[in-house]
Amino acid sequence: MSGEIRLAGSGRTPKEILEHLGGSGVVNGHNLALSGLAQTAQSGSDVYPTHRISSLSATFQVAKKEVVLTDLKIVPVQPQGRGEKNTDEAHSWAVTGTVGFDQKLDLQAREPSRGRFYHWTGSLAEPRVTEIPPGQEHPMNASVARK
Repeated sequence: MSGEIRLAGSGRTPKEILEHLGGSGVVNGHNLALSGLAQTAQSGSDVYPTHRISSLSATFQVAKKEVVLTDLKIVPVQPQGRGEKNTDEAHSWAVTGTVGFDQKLDLQAREPSRGRFYHWTGSLAEPRVTEIPPGQEHPMNASVARK
């Protein structure tokens, strides 16, 4: 993975600095393995599967004690069938929304190949994912109001 983050803040205590923290960044990665995602564990199992990602790219902003994902694209590694071409791009996910410093989630994910939309709420430790019925999805963009 590689990336860049630019942050600015002011204050005398960590709490004051977090209150005024702002900035932006980009991150890119290839051939990643993510382990320990609680929401993907099988019921009754303590074993979390490893998810493989072919590529990941994101741009984000930091403001108001949250990270705003303005553009996150994830391309998972797809198993190849016999004689099939690996079409990772066709199975990509687009994600926008916010992750609070308190780990609260408000994300919208789109799976273009299947035309599905999902709303991801809860927290990083206890995420809740619900499918959004067709026609009820919101535009896939996120922005931070400038002070």
